[in-house]
Amino acid sequence: MSRGRLVVHGHFYQPSRVDPFSGRVPADPSAAPAHDWTARVSAECYRPNAELGNLRHISWDLGPTLADWLETGDPVAHRGFVDGDRGVNGLAQPFHHPILPLASAAAIEMLAASLVNCLLSRLVGEDLARIAGATPRAWGGLAYLVAFGSLVGFTAYIWLLRVANPVLVSTYAYVNPVVAVALGWLILGEPVTWKTLGAAAVILAGVALISTARSRPKAQPNPAAECRTAVPVLAEV
Repeated sequence: MSRGRLVVHGHFYQPSRVDPFSGRVPADPSAAPAHDWTARVSAECYRPNAELGNLRHISWDLGPTLADWLETGDPVAHRGFVDGDRGVNGLAQPFHHPILPLASAAAIEMLAASLVNCLLSRLVGEDLARIAGATPRAWGGLAYLVAFGSLVGFTAYIWLLRVANPVLVSTYAYVNPVVAVALGWLILGEPVTWKTLGAAAVILAGVALISTARSRPKAQPNPAAECRTAVPVLAEV
């Protein structure tokens, strides 16, 4: 019987704690005596392991935000990671680093879809290097989709689910194409045909029917009538 082996893998990651307005990491009293938690974890974990040379004997991955901070925040620990990478034991994390058990179902779905799309793009021979030649208009369109199509739109959708009827909120999927067609005609001068107008009218009529049906008051039950029909009347003897 062969002896078992123990594999130790270190997952080294810290989020960026930089204040976007000042460009500096604010002090965190809960991390005392260190300035902040990244500095404290580095002093108690990353630097000791780097100084002892442990990183050369384990498998590990290093996050980009932590690596960027270590370069100036703790050069000793940073050098330890560089020297501890033997070419087979060190891995680099991508910037997109979700914690899947804490992510919402929609976030996991979008992450899975992005991975599948990347795989399909490689299978059909798409050249990712062409992204560098994208026009400013293309980058502007992408930025609009990220800001308004995802961040603003999804945030507004979650808020509406809390304050409005979910059935009515779900009609956004039918209204959005109509709004997109109207904006395309108004801003970009895209042509609008009679077929397009007819489809928009059908969509809006369906949404109106759903709205009026949900807002129609329900008939209130009559407890006295229910009692009379449910309880048999006994004849006097």
